[in-house]
Amino acid sequence: MLSKFKAKSTFLTTLMILTIIMPISTQASSIPPEEPLKHFSGVIEQYFKARNLDQSLSTLTLDIRVWKSTNGGLTFNPSVVVAEGSRGVLNDKPYIAVDASDGIYSGNVYVTWTIFSFKADKEFAQIVLSRSTNGGQTWSDPISISPEFDTSTRVVQGSMPAVGPDGTVYVAYYDSLGDGWLSGDFSLMIAKSTDGGESFTSPVVIATMPEIGFDLPPTTFRAWASMFPYMAVDHFDSDYVYVVFTAYDLIFAEDIYFSRSDDGGDTWDSPMVVNDDITFNSQFFPSVTVTPDRRIHIIWGDRRDDPDNYLYNVYYDSVPFTGPFNPGLGTDEKISDAQSDPTIQNPSYIGDYFDIASTSANDVFAVWTDTRNDGDQDIYIAESPDFDNMRVNQDPITRLGFSMQNDPSIAMNPEDPDNIVVGAHDSRDRFGEAWYYTSIDGGETWIEGSLPGIEGIHLLSDPSVAFGLDDTVHYATIATELADLNIMPDSGSIGANIEIEATGFDPFTNVLIMFDDQSLGFRISNAVGAVEATVQVPFSQPGTHMIKVTDGYVWAVESFNLTDATPITIDAETGSNLYRGETARLYARTTLNGQPVDVTSINANLYLPDGTSSALTMQHIGTGLYVASYNIPVSAPFGTYLVVFNAQVNDSTTQTMGSSASSFVVSDWVGDLKTLATYQYLIIIITTIVVIITLVFAYLSLKQTVVRVASEKPSAPEL
Repeated sequence: MLSKFKAKSTFLTTLMILTIIMPISTQASSIPPEEPLKHFSGVIEQYFKARNLDQSLSTLTLDIRVWKSTNGGLTFNPSVVVAEGSRGVLNDKPYIAVDASDGIYSGNVYVTWTIFSFKADKEFAQIVLSRSTNGGQTWSDPISISPEFDTSTRVVQGSMPAVGPDGTVYVAYYDSLGDGWLSGDFSLMIAKSTDGGESFTSPVVIATMPEIGFDLPPTTFRAWASMFPYMAVDHFDSDYVYVVFTAYDLIFAEDIYFSRSDDGGDTWDSPMVVNDDITFNSQFFPSVTVTPDRRIHIIWGDRRDDPDNYLYNVYYDSVPFTGPFNPGLGTDEKISDAQSDPTIQNPSYIGDYFDIASTSANDVFAVWTDTRNDGDQDIYIAESPDFDNMRVNQDPITRLGFSMQNDPSIAMNPEDPDNIVVGAHDSRDRFGEAWYYTSIDGGETWIEGSLPGIEGIHLLSDPSVAFGLDDTVHYATIATELADLNIMPDSGSIGANIEIEATGFDPFTNVLIMFDDQSLGFRISNAVGAVEATVQVPFSQPGTHMIKVTDGYVWAVESFNLTDATPITIDAETGSNLYRGETARLYARTTLNGQPVDVTSINANLYLPDGTSSALTMQHIGTGLYVASYNIPVSAPFGTYLVVFNAQVNDSTTQTMGSSASSFVVSDWVGDLKTLATYQYLIIIITTIVVIITLVFAYLSLKQTVVRVASEKPSAPEL
């Protein structure tokens, strides 16, 4: 078969003739007519368009945030802000690297990104770096890697850090040069640090090549990030550095190029084409890695298999450390087992990167955006040498839906070849979220989840992941400022007022306030995106509840403890009639909602007939049952004694109280005895009278009976 490199000479004469007849552009498509800035983070533009918002009116700012995992990516801690954005500063395209060597800078974390700043009606761009020397807890102020340029004439973007085995830090980036963005030629630049990222050399040129366009006609997905440098450093010698990128070829359109340095980035070989096809179709999104055996591995998206130049596969090439480094490098191998159509679900965006990472066992994992499932954008992965394809995200396939995954980044645990972490955009819940996908069995199964705290962030973009030692993983993205909610108080009963202050929304936006899933009404944010309101606690069960504020896109949440204010019922038993010298036993049974309940506190106060009072000590003798004892003095005043009980429950779910009163009488026992004797005399007299009356009646009755018998006696018969 005619090689691509021999084919170039075949077309050269024809090309020279055609240049006389018609001009040939050095890019695949024209520069979009809009201002360039909005295209640097295309997801930002998509976010505002999807919500019909004017970006110039938004209070949203873009921060650089980093999340950290200490268990191999199974879970992540809340994020730390590396750099804050503002209305005058836009942070974009972060990329992260970790020093996983055993040197003096081991554990250092490096993040590079582009700062777009706005000064005197002009827009400027600069590549910067921030480092952490304490595992990502705190970050240095950003230091300059590139000069600052006026973007109307020159743009720098797409930086990438990499760390060598001795701790040397490299940062490579794209420079549009003075002929403007997506026009004419571009250069790839590189700077180096040998002091753990504290200072860097002046940038040197890796290569200067013709620029590609914003997209790859006839498709419309954003592809200009293919020109960014993707870099890897040898595992044994930091002087060996490798870079891959896409550039425009006057004959064969967009191709993948490779360049190497063997002197620590001071000088570079001339770029050589990697893909060996002879088609006029496009190649894009290259990535490179080096395995511990020093072999160099490259992947990229490739449309050579589709005559119409729409569908893409993923291709792979590799070459030993010793080369040969000739055009074409090794033999191209198609590693995706199905073609992807980038025009179905989201024709304008499939991400900005594909990625590849090496394992400690000299294998590599490639990861890419794949649309084989009816156009649904998914993340697929393949491991050498067989490159069996595996779907990473586990959500249902939704053709033409919004459950899109793209822009993957991959990191391998340097101490465990089966531990993989992938970061990517994931829109299954809403647009612009960043998720992680972790495997500890070489990709057979996956644990996935959204980064903690992202429900309060409008937009996350440009995910980048990197492993350190001891199962640590760092995950960097750009992210809008967190929506924030403050409530006062944070506990209360039904009907209580809650003062709400929320920030981080767009100006003049309807913001819904909720108690759990119950609406408490809408409020409109003010000119700075803040909401202030007073709401009442609705009827609900005691316990922890969530106060939420949302504009339908982001959420801010605070917990509220609803307490039970139902009064405590106290049933008291104090006896009735007592005497001096006796002991009064005063019982109290406490119930709440009809059930016996132990109270937080209970007391009893005894009020005597003479106006004095005494506090009694209550003892707990059973669930909801208490008793107090009162020894009645021999000199105690006679009369009615009043006992008042007060009880209170104060815990995480209940804050209530109750009271009750009861009484008993202290009597004079001598007087009682006299009264009793009097009663006894009366009883004797009454009893005597009753007996006499009874005897009289008995006598009269007996007499009548005798008379009646005598009268009825028959007379003697006459003789």
